[in-house]
Amino acid sequence: MEVETESGRKSSKNDPVWLNVGGETFCASLETLTWHPGTFFTGLFREDGVGIKLDSQNRIFIDRDPGLFKIILYFLRTRRISYPNDTDLAALLHEVDFFGISELSNRLRPCLATKREICGGIIFSEMLQRAEVENDPVCAVAGHGPVLTVAHTKYIEVFRYEEHHGWQFKCAKEIQYPPERQQAYQDLTIYR
Repeated sequence: MEVETESGRKSSKNDPVWLNVGGETFCASLETLTWHPGTFFTGLFREDGVGIKLDSQNRIFIDRDPGLFKIILYFLRTRRISYPNDTDLAALLHEVDFFGISELSNRLRPCLATKREICGGIIFSEMLQRAEVENDPVCAVAGHGPVLTVAHTKYIEVFRYEEHHGWQFKCAKEIQYPPERQQAYQDLTIYR
C-alpha cells in the first residue's frame, strides 16, 4: 500500500505517518495503521478513500480523543491490550468502534462486561482460541513470559504469544487424575 506525500513521492508501508489526534502528535508506520482490514485507516489510505485532512504542520488531522487513541495505537503496534486502571472502557470501546478495529472491539467487550472490579480486577484480558476438546471448566491459568497454560479438570492447554499474531494455541494434553482428586479439582473451578 502506498500513499502520496505532499512532495508527490509515494511512501512505502514502512515510512512514518504523522498524525494529529485531538491536538496530540503521534507517529506510526503505514503498515502498523493498516494491518487490520476494514478499519478507518485502511479506508483513509485507499486511493479512492475518504481523503486526508492535514493540520498546519502537514500531519493527518483526526478529531478524536488522544488519550484513548494512545491505547488503540499500542494495540495496533503490539496486538496486546494495555490501558490504565482509570480508563473509561465504554468510551474506549466507542473509539475502537469508530476506528473499526473489530479484533480489539471483540477483546474489549468481555472486559467491559466484567467491569474490571470483579475478583480484584482483570490483570490478563485476552480471547484465546480453544482446542477442539469436550466442554471442561477452567481451574487455573498460569503464565510465564510468552507461554500461557490453561488448566481444566481433564486436560491442559498451552498457548504461546507470537508477535503480530497474539496468543496462539500450541497443544492440549489430557490429564488423568484419581477419582478422589477429580472432584476436588472440579470444586476449584472458576467458571461453572
